[in-house]
Amino acid sequence: MTTATNPFWTHFNNHRLSQAVIEFDNLNKEEKQNVMSVLFQKSEFHRKPVMISILRRHLHDNKTFDDFHQSWLPDDGMCHKIQSSDATYLQHFPVPVRVFNAVNANNSKEIFSIGITWVANETEEQELWKHTQQTIQGENKNNNTRHDKIKEVADGELLGLFQVITDDYLGTPFS
Repeated sequence: MTTATNPFWTHFNNHRLSQAVIEFDNLNKEEKQNVMSVLFQKSEFHRKPVMISILRRHLHDNKTFDDFHQSWLPDDGMCHKIQSSDATYLQHFPVPVRVFNAVNANNSKEIFSIGITWVANETEEQELWKHTQQTIQGENKNNNTRHDKIKEVADGELLGLFQVITDDYLGTPFS
């Protein structure tokens, strides 16, 4: 942070946004790019990861990863459609969730699913844990339906639901 950007950050961090805009307008192009870079990095982490789920599955004979993936995907009726710009998202969970399904390189019948769940605030986190408890107790009809569909193509086990305690970023910055 250069000396020239200090007044901007002082106003910005104290929520004096109209004054921050004035200071931003006084910055040169490089200083503005630096401010935008910092804000972009912060925007990428505005939610915190709160839970990681890990599942291991083994495909039945004559079943493929594609069979699994089709059974794993929630039906449209299980989702709330969200329109954003030109894209339609099918919301199945009450908060942002990203799931990676990976095939074991040494055993194409073994699939690991790793889900990462983010929340923006304590209310979302409470809703997530409530939703998770309902699912564990078998009270989530949509999840039960998905579970039954998956069972037709693969045996599986939940290796765990893990609460994220630290979130350390050790990679290169987003660009």
